[in-house]
Amino acid sequence: SLEKPLAALNHETRGIILYQIKGGTGFSEIVEKTSYSKSTVSEHLKILEEDQLIKKKVKGRSSQFKLTNETCIAVQRYASKILDLSSDNFIEMWE
Repeated sequence: SLEKPLAALNHETRGIILYQIKGGTGFSEIVEKTSYSKSTVSEHLKILEEDQLIKKKVKGRSSQFKLTNETCIAVQRYASKILDLSSDNFIEMWE
């Protein structure tokens, strides 16, 4: 279902965090790249994990996060639909 990934993308903070995770990244990297506080990142990662949009892998004292396959597919489909719609609108504009 596209519902949960799209809801996450429509939430500014979670959308930015999802974008940073893409192929997999650590907690510290997310904090550094987003400039959000550790508590803010932690709170939103917990929500994304509870919604099964990301997977967490603990390595020693650090955590790595990765998008689930379902989230990747949903985001790709959504992006594809947006690009298709944009292309159609652009073509119509010039007809």
